[in-house]
Amino acid sequence: MIFLIFLFACSNAVSDLSSAKQMEEEGNLVQAFDQYVQVKTTYPNTDVSVQADKGLQRIYTQYAESKINTEPDVAIVIYKKMAERWENEEVGLRAQKAIKKISSEKVEKERKVNEQTLFCNKAKAANSRVLWQQYKQN
Repeated sequence: MIFLIFLFACSNAVSDLSSAKQMEEEGNLVQAFDQYVQVKTTYPNTDVSVQADKGLQRIYTQYAESKINTEPDVAIVIYKKMAERWENEEVGLRAQKAIKKISSEKVEKERKVNEQTLFCNKAKAANSRVLWQQYKQN
């Protein structure tokens, strides 16, 4: 009897995990995320829990990567969550590297914008056509 209960529980775990994977493959990432969390909660410390965790890592990574160019601050928040959640795993280390890279690029972009703004203001103040042409070339 105990064997049947165990077999039924394993069958449900695999079914729930398969359902989450299918949702992920179909692009239903919110539902897949919820399902992976449910699998981890319902079947802790099992192989399916480990597989669900890998699914969560994929979803977090995909979402963070989709935000890098359009919303770098959002990407950083997601990567920080990943770095905290999986700090001793490869995905956590990659997240830390991504945070450094995005932050560095953000600082460089801000520096360029500030430089351009100063040059533009200088050209306006001087009311100089030559400075405006230099500004346009830069």
